[in-house]
Amino acid sequence: MIDEGAVGATRYARKDRPGREVLRQELAAIAGRVKRGEVPGGVWVNWSSSRANRKVGDMAELRELCAEFGVYWYYGGVLYDMNDPDDRKRVAQDAVEDEHAPERNRLDSMRALAQNFAEGKPHGPEAFGFQIVYQRGRAVRRVPCPQNGPIFREMARRALNMEPTYQIGVG
Repeated sequence: MIDEGAVGATRYARKDRPGREVLRQELAAIAGRVKRGEVPGGVWVNWSSSRANRKVGDMAELRELCAEFGVYWYYGGVLYDMNDPDDRKRVAQDAVEDEHAPERNRLDSMRALAQNFAEGKPHGPEAFGFQIVYQRGRAVRRVPCPQNGPIFREMARRALNMEPTYQIGVG
């Protein structure tokens, strides 16, 4: 099992996927066991194709690795053989959709963000310890809240002094 945690898979990801090289090694190891007759074959299992990656080029590489090493690919309730042209086509179509969905979501989010900015709406909710200052109906800045600001500053001071978090929340 390869768990990469919360690492982005789109072209906007800021970190490399740590499990990528591990996957390559696992597929090669399965291929070696198949060639030696130790196992009849291998199956790579994903919850959905989008969990493997969200870049068409990377998905193409994974298809090639599965074909080269004779590993089947299972996701979404279907077992795919990357040496079958129809399965390769279906996986390629899924790869295009998997890349498109987060790109579309990002575009929609960026448009909404720009619209909110143009309308003077704040970006995100009011953070604890701060309040949003409006001028002529537009959010212009955030300032410490007179009621919660002192509490927030005290909590931050105690955290910076390395007090245990369970004590900060209690006292």
